[in-house]
Amino acid sequence: MSEPTPTDHDMLRYESVRTWIEATRASSLRPGADTEKKLALIAAYSAAVDADPDSIVTASRSDAKVKNRYLKQLVDWAADLPGSERTRHDAENAIR
Repeated sequence: MSEPTPTDHDMLRYESVRTWIEATRASSLRPGADTEKKLALIAAYSAAVDADPDSIVTASRSDAKVKNRYLKQLVDWAADLPGSERTRHDAENAIR
Protein backbone atom coordinates (compact mmCIF):
# COMPACT_ATOMS: atom_id res chain seq x y z
CA MET A 1 0.00 0.00 0.00
CA SER A 2 1.41 3.39 -0.92
CA GLU A 3 1.76 6.38 1.36
CA PRO A 4 -1.16 8.81 1.18
CA THR A 5 -0.58 11.87 -0.95
CA PRO A 6 -1.44 15.33 0.33
CA THR A 7 -4.66 15.22 -1.66
CA ASP A 8 -6.00 12.02 -0.10
CA HIS A 9 -4.72 12.17 3.49
CA ASP A 10 -7.47 11.60 6.05
CA MET A 11 -6.63 14.79 7.96
CA LEU A 12 -7.56 16.92 4.96
CA ARG A 13 -11.23 16.35 5.68
CA TYR A 14 -10.86 19.03 8.38
CA GLU A 15 -11.20 22.65 7.26
CA SER A 16 -8.65 23.86 9.81
CA VAL A 17 -6.05 21.43 8.46
CA ARG A 18 -6.68 22.42 4.84
CA THR A 19 -6.31 26.10 5.76
CA TRP A 20 -3.12 25.40 7.73
CA ILE A 21 -1.54 23.35 4.93
CA GLU A 22 -2.41 25.93 2.27
CA ALA A 23 -0.84 28.69 4.37
CA THR A 24 2.36 26.75 5.02
CA ARG A 25 2.89 25.46 1.47
CA ALA A 26 3.75 28.93 0.18
CA SER A 27 6.71 29.20 2.55
CA SER A 28 7.98 25.64 2.23
CA LEU A 29 11.04 24.67 0.21
CA ARG A 30 9.71 21.10 -0.15
CA PRO A 31 5.93 21.41 0.03
CA GLY A 32 5.17 17.76 -0.76
CA ALA A 33 7.47 16.28 1.87
CA ASP A 34 6.66 18.97 4.42
CA THR A 35 2.93 18.52 3.90
CA GLU A 36 3.10 14.78 4.50
CA LYS A 37 5.16 15.30 7.63
CA LYS A 38 2.76 17.92 8.98
CA LEU A 39 -0.29 15.79 8.22
CA ALA A 40 1.27 12.84 10.05
CA LEU A 41 2.13 15.05 13.04
CA ILE A 42 -1.33 16.59 13.32
CA ALA A 43 -2.93 13.15 13.02
CA ALA A 44 -0.74 11.80 15.83
CA TYR A 45 -1.31 14.82 18.08
CA SER A 46 -5.07 14.77 17.48
CA ALA A 47 -5.18 11.09 18.40
CA ALA A 48 -3.11 11.75 21.52
CA VAL A 49 -5.51 14.43 22.79
CA ASP A 50 -8.57 12.56 21.51
CA ALA A 51 -9.92 15.53 19.57
CA ASP A 52 -10.17 16.38 15.89
CA PRO A 53 -8.30 19.45 14.60
CA ASP A 54 -11.43 21.51 13.92
CA SER A 55 -12.65 20.93 17.48
CA ILE A 56 -9.25 21.91 18.89
CA VAL A 57 -9.21 25.16 16.90
CA THR A 58 -12.82 26.06 17.70
CA ALA A 59 -12.45 25.38 21.43
CA SER A 60 -9.09 27.17 21.60
CA ARG A 61 -10.45 30.29 19.94
CA SER A 62 -13.36 30.54 22.36
CA ASP A 63 -11.58 29.82 25.65
CA ALA A 64 -8.02 30.78 26.61
CA LYS A 65 -7.90 28.11 29.33
CA VAL A 66 -8.76 25.43 26.79
CA LYS A 67 -6.15 26.81 24.40
CA ASN A 68 -3.52 26.71 27.15
CA ARG A 69 -4.51 23.13 28.01
CA TYR A 70 -4.04 22.07 24.38
CA LEU A 71 -0.69 23.88 24.24
CA LYS A 72 0.46 22.11 27.41
CA GLN A 73 -0.65 18.79 25.93
CA LEU A 74 1.27 19.65 22.76
CA VAL A 75 4.47 20.27 24.73
CA ASP A 76 4.01 17.02 26.67
CA TRP A 77 3.19 15.06 23.51
CA ALA A 78 6.21 16.42 21.64
CA ALA A 79 8.51 15.67 24.60
CA ASP A 80 7.54 12.00 24.37
CA LEU A 81 8.30 11.69 20.65
CA PRO A 82 11.27 9.56 19.61
CA GLY A 83 14.31 11.19 18.11
CA SER A 84 16.53 14.10 18.94
CA GLU A 85 15.60 17.18 20.90
CA ARG A 86 15.63 19.09 17.60
CA THR A 87 13.17 16.62 16.06
CA ARG A 88 10.80 16.99 19.01
CA HIS A 89 11.15 20.78 18.94
CA ASP A 90 10.42 20.89 15.20
CA ALA A 91 7.36 18.66 15.64
CA GLU A 92 5.97 20.92 18.36
CA ASN A 93 6.60 24.05 16.29
CA ALA A 94 5.04 22.52 13.18
CA ILE A 95 1.75 22.16 15.00
CA ARG A 96 1.89 25.25 17.15
